Amino acid sequence: MSGKEFDIYFRKERDPRTYRAQVTVLFRSANIIRYRIQAGEKEFMMEKLLFRKSNQWKVDRLNFIRPGYTRFNEKLIIDIQAAIDREMEKH
Repeated sequence: MSGKEFDIYFRKERDPRTYRAQVTVLFRSANIIRYRIQAGEKEFMMEKLLFRKSNQWKVDRLNFIRPGYTRFNEKLIIDIQAAIDREMEKH
């Protein structure tokens, strides 16, 4: 499944528009899945730690969002994580 690409759709808070991001599965093992999320010139890396029951997601190398908007950024990342989970359940 490594190298698989798919698109996710998400919305920003208080914005009626829907945004698209391309997700690439970079690495997959029994314990971890590593993703690269790209939207235009912005991208970031995320890992999902499958052996944990809570706090499964780890965000790496982030240039996707604007600094200073903590609550907005948290909601955006949670929405992206949920969209990835929904897409991965299909496969």
